Amino acid sequence: MKAPPARDLPALCREASAAGVREIALRINQAQDGDGEICRREAVTLGYYDAHDEPAIRKAFADGVSAFTTDWPDIAVAVRREIDVSA
Repeated sequence: MKAPPARDLPALCREASAAGVREIALRINQAQDGDGEICRREAVTLGYYDAHDEPAIRKAFADGVSAFTTDWPDIAVAVRREIDVSA
């Protein structure tokens, strides 16, 4: 069995910037701690997709991404309201 390719987010950000792309999106289950900081350092905005349950939605808000996709916007709205009230 082949190993998956190495993940090099800084290089991906640099490639995106060189191509004039200012924002990238990661599947939320592939996101790692520090991804937001890497993207900010490389001047690339980060988004997530496939945030389809409450823990994933909470992660998206906690990580401060620019946007995320979900099949459950009602849960996202409820979580956002909860966050706003507690802040």
